[in-house]
Amino acid sequence: MLRNVFPYTLEWIEFHAVQGVDHFVLYDDDSRDESTTLIPLLYASPFHNATNQMLFPPVVEVVQANFFRNNRQSDHGSLDHDHNQRACLKHCHIRYKDTSTWMLIIDVDEFIYSPRHGTIRQFLQAYENYTDNLTADHVTEFQASAVRFGSSGLQSDFYSELLPNAFEGVLTVLFEKSVQGKEEPGLIIEANPRRAPHRELDRNFDAVFQATCPSIPNGPVKCQHALGKSIFRPDRCRKPYIHWCANLTSGTSINMPLAELRLDHFAWRSAESVSRMTSNWQGNKIIVFDQLDRVWFSKVEDEAKKPYVEPVRRALGRFPTTAVEWSAKAHPKPQWWLNQMAALGRHVTVPLFT
Repeated sequence: MLRNVFPYTLEWIEFHAVQGVDHFVLYDDDSRDESTTLIPLLYASPFHNATNQMLFPPVVEVVQANFFRNNRQSDHGSLDHDHNQRACLKHCHIRYKDTSTWMLIIDVDEFIYSPRHGTIRQFLQAYENYTDNLTADHVTEFQASAVRFGSSGLQSDFYSELLPNAFEGVLTVLFEKSVQGKEEPGLIIEANPRRAPHRELDRNFDAVFQATCPSIPNGPVKCQHALGKSIFRPDRCRKPYIHWCANLTSGTSINMPLAELRLDHFAWRSAESVSRMTSNWQGNKIIVFDQLDRVWFSKVEDEAKKPYVEPVRRALGRFPTTAVEWSAKAHPKPQWWLNQMAALGRHVTVPLFT
């Protein structure tokens, strides 16, 4: 489920489209802006690449994650959130299991890829001898361990909006200049390059862990990378869970080394993102962030996703965009919207209706 994270959603979609994902189902949990519901319009038509070859974008759907609230605003209590999340999982599995070969259930702050094989599609092709046979031990689920990233010193979130104009039938993509001041949207995979030490990635992990975590109350638990996620065959899964399939009907599940399959988790995009969390999650995460973001979760420079930055930028480049100077603290959003509406004629637009 996602909520008010549009500035990060297009990057997330395009990153995983590069990985070979061709169908996205977004469960919107009461977002306050309308940008999330408008995302499918950006992916409604074919487009031409740099060599004038016509390509078809991935299928993107948005489903309102409002199964138990009867159109009431979510209070995001733990029980409400848990029940709603499980309903989304069940809905997705029932609706798409017969039309999907592989299924992946991840959040917008999670990026899964294969460092060794390049993309998820190439990873699955490399293991097809283990997944396509009908023996009792054939693989129907691959588990990816998580690598948690910190804020890398970022203080503010990215900002962007989709500005519709129903009278002209156009949609304008507006964004704030990136952290580097470039005339292009900020990318979390580029702006947040620092992660926590990991036993599988860093030879000096034990020494760094002992020097940092035991001195903090409950530090050894707080320093963990948390659970990963999995790619599974939905037709061989009886019950999907938040992290993996809870009950496979056939085949086996294997946990892959990080070199083969890896999930990078941006638990804290910035200091602002922590302050804006819902009350259900905010308390404990603020404590962990204050104690460990700089000294642990933003400690190690990591370039594993660097090869994907330019492909993602090229993919996002097909959307006409306009850079704006905007600070949420300096300029209230309503006035910003009024300014952009007044200047709409000067913006590059994309057609809503083709």
